[in-house]
Amino acid sequence: FESRPGPLFANLILADELNRATPRSQSALLEVMEEKQISVDGVSYRMEEPYMVMATQNPLESYGVFPLPEAQLDRFFMRLRLGYMTREQEIGVMRRPETRLMIDELPQVVTAEELAVLRESYPQVRVSDDIAAYMMEIVSRARENELLVNGVSTRGSLALYRASQIVAALNGRDYVIPEDVQAVFTDVSTHRILLSQKAKTERKTTADVLAQVLRDVAAPTALG
Repeated sequence: FESRPGPLFANLILADELNRATPRSQSALLEVMEEKQISVDGVSYRMEEPYMVMATQNPLESYGVFPLPEAQLDRFFMRLRLGYMTREQEIGVMRRPETRLMIDELPQVVTAEELAVLRESYPQVRVSDDIAAYMMEIVSRARENELLVNGVSTRGSLALYRASQIVAALNGRDYVIPEDVQAVFTDVSTHRILLSQKAKTERKTTADVLAQVLRDVAAPTALG
């Protein structure tokens, strides 16, 4: 037998409509997303850095789709909703050439080495004790909220911490402020929580509940 690397042996993985994959295929991502390695016949293959898994979900159809287990959702750093494009953007999409041709012509904007430097730099962004306590308070409020069956996991609180550092760095600061935390709280939390029956009865969304949590917790004024 000859071992041949599959599609997961790459730097950037895009799983289109992941909820169309069977549960067995979905579970195959658990190890590589958490440990950055793939085990085959007792042999573990370490993935080359940088390594990132991105996925899209089909939000409309109910036939032929499989819900993603909570353990797998928790391994995604954040979830973003793209929604519809603007009128101008959609006209541009209609007029653009074939996607395959566009991909071949895309220029490289960052090297693996440059990305490695960036990844090493953002942890140096300072998070004060007051800001860390603020993060923990909103996470705790989400866990205790009666509109949620389960709250934000420990992976979620870690993601909130790191995402806040990244936002601060992108804004040219070496310290986190409350607005950085507020900017990413929903994106790093919404896929990790489940609405209670009461929330569904009141037609609340996860974004509604998380926004209320942010409003209920007073942000600290100390910076740096």
